[in-house]
Amino acid sequence: MTENKVLSSLSYFSLFFAPVLFPIIVYFLTSGETRRHARNAFASHIIPSVLLIGGGITIGLFGINGWTHAPISLALLFIVFAILSFVLLIYNIVLGIKVLIEE
Repeated sequence: MTENKVLSSLSYFSLFFAPVLFPIIVYFLTSGETRRHARNAFASHIIPSVLLIGGGITIGLFGINGWTHAPISLALLFIVFAILSFVLLIYNIVLGIKVLIEE
């Protein structure tokens, strides 16, 4: 049980050392509650990247078509991305600590 709690919390803390790789490895090598935590950690690590890439492509395509507000929208996208990344960083730290201290 202790290893499972440590692996679960490391899945959230892996944002600092292996953001996508570690939760995937833990997901495929474990089962039960640890697997659920690894899946949630993977989702919280990958969501900002997917949103940034998708938003950048969308704004880029609109910019190619002559949209005059593309630079402003791109700046706003990066600001929203920075805020979202910071919130998810705090979220992962809180969940990692919560998993460690729960009984």
